[in-house]
Amino acid sequence: MLTGLLMRFLGWLGGNVQGYYVLAAAALTGAGALCAGLLAEEAAPAKVIRRWCLAPSFLLLLVYNWDAFAVLCAIVGLLCLKRRQALAAGIALGLGFCFKLYPGLYLLPALAAWRKEARLCARLLLGFAVTAVALNLPFALINYDGWSFCFRFNFAANRLPNPDTIWSVLRFIFSWPQGAAAGKASTALFLLLLGWTLWRGRGRSAVSQCYAATLALLLSAKFFSPQYALWLLPFFALEDAPRLWSYGFELANLGALFAVLQYLLAGQAKTWYEACAFFVVARHACLAALLIAALGRSYGSRPGSGT
Repeated sequence: MLTGLLMRFLGWLGGNVQGYYVLAAAALTGAGALCAGLLAEEAAPAKVIRRWCLAPSFLLLLVYNWDAFAVLCAIVGLLCLKRRQALAAGIALGLGFCFKLYPGLYLLPALAAWRKEARLCARLLLGFAVTAVALNLPFALINYDGWSFCFRFNFAANRLPNPDTIWSVLRFIFSWPQGAAAGKASTALFLLLLGWTLWRGRGRSAVSQCYAATLALLLSAKFFSPQYALWLLPFFALEDAPRLWSYGFELANLGALFAVLQYLLAGQAKTWYEACAFFVVARHACLAALLIAALGRSYGSRPGSGT
């Protein structure tokens, strides 16, 4: 909802396509710079430069879509979780949810990490609920069909996965899943992975559990746009993500993007889809390795961190 409002405002302010593009690029670049400043408050500046500012995904995908503002809100929420500022975390995640749905996922890991602290959980939920409802309710009341279209379109059972997703690759190789089966399989896998990460990561920090939950989402997602890599970059700066798998993920993701663009622009040539499938499988292998590392005993926050 907030993404649409921002796009409409910049379109009005820019006056034409060129003006809109310049303002949009400036706004997204500014959001990226703010993200860097926030990350530098918690991680070594040199690490932020390497894992955020000079990350391949940042350099090529920051202005590819509008995820930067959701990522900015998510980072604020994660830092508030780290500092046990529950109400502020809820508000930030609520704002992020209104830009892009994925920051709302972080409620579950945070609640799991704070499961023995009812006051913190209540303040987190209160901040999120009030923010999300206050921003969405007026639009839902004025034009419910328009407001709900995003949910109806994205969660429709008959919407096919993107060509550059693991579910499309499986269908290409095995002729499965077809139709609504992809959505059911994706949901089942996500719930299974999320449950495993929350159980396996119990006792770790809220931020570490949010990182694992993000990996679980990307591993199981029915849809995968290349700029989703931006969702992981803050964790690469805040957590000790193995460089091999994190950079491997980024490069495979970019390879999938370029291959699928060639596939779509070159009359859906099979050769280009096979190249795309290779990079998609490589990307998922890196995501799986990152998740295993994130939940390993020798990685991340130790049990008992309490934040």
